[in-house]
Amino acid sequence: MFFLRFAFGPLSSRVSRNKVRLVFGARQTGKTELLRRILPAETTFYLDLGVTSTRRRYETDPSAFGREARALPRRTRNILVDEIQKVPALLDEVQNLYDEAKTRFQIFLTGAVRHGGCGGSLRTSCPAAAMCSG
Repeated sequence: MFFLRFAFGPLSSRVSRNKVRLVFGARQTGKTELLRRILPAETTFYLDLGVTSTRRRYETDPSAFGREARALPRRTRNILVDEIQKVPALLDEVQNLYDEAKTRFQIFLTGAVRHGGCGGSLRTSCPAAAMCSG
């Protein structure tokens, strides 16, 4: 069952355009499902780093991500990278892609974090994870 999330509006609004969106949270909370409901499948390139063979390919050659994204058809407007924390080196490729052409793609990244308790910190292997103000 899918519940409409608070983030649905902001993530799909014009204000969110032409930015790299990071959606981090605990495992199995609906991050990927939310984005799959927002982004039309026919215009979205979906990369699941939770798949071992995919993850290993990008761990071995992170620059492949940029090459593949640049080769996508023009109708592909969105890139969704699921489980970005599994291959942190892809963050450099995402940044390069965004810096080259800020309006070519709408880029969405998801990642799982482990909550460190009510003290307010989030722990993850992904350097892009923000600290909560808790």
